[in-house]
Amino acid sequence: MATTPRKTFPELQALSAPVVDSDVLAVYRAPGPAKRTTATVFSDYIKAFYSAPAGSALIGFLQSGTGADARTVQSKLRDIVNVLDFGAVQNGTTQQSIVQEAVTATPANATLYIPAGVKFSLTALTLPQNIQIEFRIDDCNDVVGNGTKLESGERVLFSNNSSYPTNANGGLVNERRLTSALNSGYVVDTWTGVTGAAPYLGPGQSFTDPARGSYNIHVDQTGLYYSVVVHYPTFSNFSGWSSHTWRETTSISGVGGADWTSVPAENTVITGAISGAKGLLLATKDASSVTGSIAGNILTVTAASAGNLAQGAIISGTGVTAGTRILATLTGSGGIGTYRVSETQTVGSTTITAPKFTFVLWISGRFAVGEALTDNNETTSATSTAITAGAQAMNAISQDFKRGNVSIGLPPGAPRDLFAVGGKIIATKTRDTSQHIEDVITNPAVGWVDDYEAGSPAGMEITYNVTPAAASRRLTVNRRGSTTPIGLVGATQASTTFTNAALTGTNAFNVSGVVRNSTGDYIITFTNAMATSDFAVSLANSEYADSTRVYVASTTTLRLFNFNTATGVQSDLVGRVHVTCVGGDIP
Repeated sequence: MATTPRKTFPELQALSAPVVDSDVLAVYRAPGPAKRTTATVFSDYIKAFYSAPAGSALIGFLQSGTGADARTVQSKLRDIVNVLDFGAVQNGTTQQSIVQEAVTATPANATLYIPAGVKFSLTALTLPQNIQIEFRIDDCNDVVGNGTKLESGERVLFSNNSSYPTNANGGLVNERRLTSALNSGYVVDTWTGVTGAAPYLGPGQSFTDPARGSYNIHVDQTGLYYSVVVHYPTFSNFSGWSSHTWRETTSISGVGGADWTSVPAENTVITGAISGAKGLLLATKDASSVTGSIAGNILTVTAASAGNLAQGAIISGTGVTAGTRILATLTGSGGIGTYRVSETQTVGSTTITAPKFTFVLWISGRFAVGEALTDNNETTSATSTAITAGAQAMNAISQDFKRGNVSIGLPPGAPRDLFAVGGKIIATKTRDTSQHIEDVITNPAVGWVDDYEAGSPAGMEITYNVTPAAASRRLTVNRRGSTTPIGLVGATQASTTFTNAALTGTNAFNVSGVVRNSTGDYIITFTNAMATSDFAVSLANSEYADSTRVYVASTTTLRLFNFNTATGVQSDLVGRVHVTCVGGDIP
């Protein structure tokens, strides 16, 4: 039996409140293919209602757990803002205006998520206070720093956190902090057994050769600090920890020394007249033309018609690899001599040239082709024709896993005196694994070896023997690995040269004065007292007629008698006598 509803669907919006019996719908399916049940029509209406923009505000959400407060789905989903919510499309195109809309709409202390394929310029964004942006580095169009655009697929979390102007003394501070009640720490764990990723290894890569974990600090996408642990399965390669900084440089072709009215001094700040990029001047040289050959990474110059080669010069010639630059001067100083180059190659004797250039240690920005350089006093008459960025690892502090040795190394081609210490280097008695003084004393030593990674390297040591009483301790020379001294380091404790007429020598050390008591009788007074009186004395006379001898030695003075070699009688000096006191070197 067919029935007729008391209300039609458009009348649903006018139902009584509260609903009364007259509002009840009869559910039916009318005959005929075009007829729909009232339930179907109502379902479609509900779907349309909740899929509208405001629909999520009418759906509830409750987090699990006691004390959770009810929220709407809309409120929950707005915890993180997605740039796709503003119409962005993941198609690899630049969508700067859409990204800016999303950034502006992101609430304070919230995160904007930019999925892969939405490109933009981070440096062109206007940023509100206290937001974070997560994106893929490949999608950032900015080429900053030393001219490198990163394309690694890595995700980036950019922070813009500031307490200013709320705090008048505040400002931008963007730190990530891990806090816990006990044992806080970050763990970098390299898994070598995840072979399912093997199809994506690059040329020469393997999971175990080496396994590597690292920590890096960059400024404007330019690496400045690098700390890494590498682990090789073979003994011949270095396995261990090392930490070093990078020397980021820029070679600016087209501007040389002759283009300055007054050539700036080394370490002067050089600025790009258009780009505003800055660097510390290392060298500014005119064009070079030399004859030379390259074996490996060593350039040997045998003749020079214009010898201005220096670190940072970009060289060219028949067979020379494009982009080859000079990393360091070895025996050469612009012309004939040897130089270390950036590319390994074999080149026979040929003409090698280098354009005029200015070489700087990078500070900020990116130098541009076609701009002049300024040192804030003058601007060059010439402009740059090419920009070449370079990097060199500086002194590395490392510890190897094989022997546990700690070393400080020098970068390739560095001058041998590049390592310097302000203050003192102290070798002290230690335990095997720490700096705590132990009951069983180990003599501290300074050594020189030919191969510190060898199990028993050959070499020499100067050891502080702390076994005797303090007043009798000495520095001894030992062969590496031996406790038997082969020599005593007896430092000169005092020295002077004097004559009978000139008792105060100008080359005296630790001698405050010399007094002539009587004929052939002299007393030397030490500026600083000796540790003991058993020091050795070396006497050298300039005249054969003199024979000077020690009469008595104490910690504060040394008394000498002089005799005439022909008569044996005590007499004044005819010539000069040189006195050296050796021993008692450790008070």
